Amino acid sequence: MISYIWGWAADRYGGKPVLLFGLTASLLVPFCLTLTPRHSPWSFLIAAAIMFGASLCSIGYGTASQHLMYVNLVPPDKKTRYMALHYAWMGIVAG
Repeated sequence: MISYIWGWAADRYGGKPVLLFGLTASLLVPFCLTLTPRHSPWSFLIAAAIMFGASLCSIGYGTASQHLMYVNLVPPDKKTRYMALHYAWMGIVAG
């Protein structure tokens, strides 16, 4: 469900602002976790909420990066060749 919202935001406002928002939120996660109170009964719930928000922003980063690649970076006339090479390289690197 959240990926639809990130996709809409990337279409409406562009991929770069959504990508930068996702990266900024990812940078704030360690600082938020550092500020979590120690030895409190709420520590686990606060940390879980922070990580849940981080995962939502991570989905936004992934959606925006794919949007930028498919819409802005790959020229339409060379899309077949570029994407075939991209997926072949990703398969090699992942293996």
